[in-house]
Amino acid sequence: MKKGKSLALAATLAVTGYSLAGTNDMEVSLTGHDYYMKVQREYLVQKMETMNPGAGLVFIGDSITNSLNVESQFQAINLGIAGNKVAIEKDRVHLYSNLDDKTIVVALGTNDLPGNIESIAENYKALLEKLPSSASILISSVLPVDEAEYAKRWGTKSNQSIEQLNRMLQNLAEKFDNAVFYNSARYLLDGRGQLCEACHYDGIHLSRYGYLKWVRALREGLGKLESENGIL
Repeated sequence: MKKGKSLALAATLAVTGYSLAGTNDMEVSLTGHDYYMKVQREYLVQKMETMNPGAGLVFIGDSITNSLNVESQFQAINLGIAGNKVAIEKDRVHLYSNLDDKTIVVALGTNDLPGNIESIAENYKALLEKLPSSASILISSVLPVDEAEYAKRWGTKSNQSIEQLNRMLQNLAEKFDNAVFYNSARYLLDGRGQLCEACHYDGIHLSRYGYLKWVRALREGLGKLESENGIL
């Protein structure tokens, strides 16, 4: 277990002025979500290059993470990308510099569903193996959806499959000395086992109330990580 780490960032990150000069013609020719993902990748790689080595807090996730102001809530760096998947992040995370000795919150998995649960868990394992062993990792559970509202806009996603994946992630975390799983999902469930009506606006993405719930869960999860890994 890692000792003596602090969640405070070593320095304030400048969030403007990043260049995409390294983007080549092939990337520029891309359109839609593929181009967005590449632009975001370039931006975040440069963002991490400006971060000082050593202790600090980093969030890796998808659009739900991207829309959370982790800078003000946690004094953290936000590496959330809309549409991000475990299957994508496991092949991108090696591009990020200065992750050594960081506290890393990983909140991924919903965009990999529906899909083969075992394959998603294997990709998650590959992602964790590529993160520095000196880092302390909080795996935040995949959050529930409102299945009926989700189906109106996005398609099919079941909370049963989400629960199954979360159980596998909990078991996975136990195999890593530097990782802790936290069940953030339970804070956002209603009596029917769905994402609570006040917690979302489209079946999956969080409302302000939903974010208040998730922030509370994340703070408790980081407290659990602190007690088990001796950080802070």
